Amino acid sequence: MKMKTLNYCIATFEGKIPSRTRDSYSEDILDKHLRHLASLDTTIDQITIIVPTCNMEKYENYYRFSEWEGLFPKTSVKILPFDYPELYSYGQWIHAYQNFPNFDYYFVIEDDYVANSKDFKEKLFQFLNRILEKLKMAVISVLLLRNTIFME
Repeated sequence: MKMKTLNYCIATFEGKIPSRTRDSYSEDILDKHLRHLASLDTTIDQITIIVPTCNMEKYENYYRFSEWEGLFPKTSVKILPFDYPELYSYGQWIHAYQNFPNFDYYFVIEDDYVANSKDFKEKLFQFLNRILEKLKMAVISVLLLRNTIFME
């Protein structure tokens, strides 16, 4: 049986939006996300970082591509430019799917959330396999409880 493939798609934004200017770590959100994800030591087939055009004041050091090289030695990491920032996260995820349509599953997430379980990929696949026995498509919502994300 062929192993199922996963594209972990991160919608990002480097702009200084009001909700992010209230804290001191906004410039580091994506960096913290990627470093935490790397610490989980789970196998992800591809990580797609969608980079929308930003027409407002930006965090100077938001995208640290050279620092992130080597964080995921077993994973393909793709940087995907996106010219329609007004389409927000949903537009970025659709863009990622359109550019990389050959994965079995897509885990779509924003830069200020992160998976928090070493075996999240396996849990996700088990859950989807149960659901997809009856349905052709599934959308999963997450519950944030005490800084841990649980699926179902």
